Amino acid sequence: MALDPKPVPVRLENLTTDPAASKAAMLVLAEEDGTRTLTIFIGLLEAGAIASAMEGVVPPRPMTHDLVVHLMEDLEARLQRVEITDLREGTFFGVLVLEHHDRTVLVDCRPSDAIAVAVRVGVPILVHPDVFEKAERPPADAGTGRGEGEIWKEILEEMDEDDFGKYRM
Repeated sequence: MALDPKPVPVRLENLTTDPAASKAAMLVLAEEDGTRTLTIFIGLLEAGAIASAMEGVVPPRPMTHDLVVHLMEDLEARLQRVEITDLREGTFFGVLVLEHHDRTVLVDCRPSDAIAVAVRVGVPILVHPDVFEKAERPPADAGTGRGEGEIWKEILEEMDEDDFGKYRM
């Protein structure tokens, strides 16, 4: 897989819920040196994983994204960055870009998982320019009006072990 030579650095602008009836979790990424944004709908578990990492919550046992970080460390692979590489038929695609023994390794993954790992490690998040072109710009009022920390703090506080099904902490 060849990577776009000029991916665009973005920041995690917001982690919120869809203001529509679905209340689905949404990531809003904003171009660091521009005005473009990208909204990605993600699963509740991934949103919780991102929110907990942003809030510095350390679970009693490693969650999946923590496991990925531990595996990279133990295998002497260094995460360089994560990239959102494509949007096809409404599905976003991403990669973890790793450095391992003087070679670059690309690991295919969902953008939500890539971002959950990136937040834990503190590496850049990049978006390929054509992904912005393929995606519709979200409405300016996307979100609930509350801050991202406030929203996810409430969601995490309201969750109990049964909400995770077989994925218990």
